[in-house]
Amino acid sequence: MNIFESIILGIVQGITEFLPISSTGHLTLAGKAMGLISDSHPERWTSFIAVIQLGTLASVLVYFREDIKNILTAFFRENAFERRSYREQSLYSRLGWLIIIGTIPVVVIGCSSRRRSRGCSRKICMSSR
Repeated sequence: MNIFESIILGIVQGITEFLPISSTGHLTLAGKAMGLISDSHPERWTSFIAVIQLGTLASVLVYFREDIKNILTAFFRENAFERRSYREQSLYSRLGWLIIIGTIPVVVIGCSSRRRSRGCSRKICMSSR
């Protein structure tokens, strides 16, 4: 893969990541159309997708860095040091609680389906050979 192909795929990732469609699916379709996905080395494509999605994560963290800093600062200050009740906490501190509460179902579902997904991925790998 050359730099031009990487730029094209980066543009596809950037356009489709924040739309309610699968950016990974679109990257894969673009990669297949460009002849970049090797049947003999699919791990190279998987590695590329992981790296390009880390780039997306990094850009989101940079863009929201002030909000993230404010949430973390307020959350720890108002819960660990000042011990305020939830109703007395600032918006940023309450956002910290909402992020934690919103993360719990994802963690529970992810951990409970972990064993099942490993079995599924093995079956997919075996059937694709």
